[in-house]
Amino acid sequence: MAHEHNFIVRIGEEEFTWDALSSSSKFAIWCLLTAVSTALTIVLVSPEDEQLSRQSSIQRT
Repeated sequence: MAHEHNFIVRIGEEEFTWDALSSSSKFAIWCLLTAVSTALTIVLVSPEDEQLSRQSSIQRT
């Protein structure tokens, strides 16, 4: 039996394989994942930037 890596998307009882999805669906999912990861990066990075800018402003005074 050939071992094939296939991405499976489960939505409720429906099951979709990655290959079965249309290219527009793949693009939509890719955009969604990109947007989520970008948002998470911004959320995680901004508090550190704020702390750094506060520390540097304290050092300047």
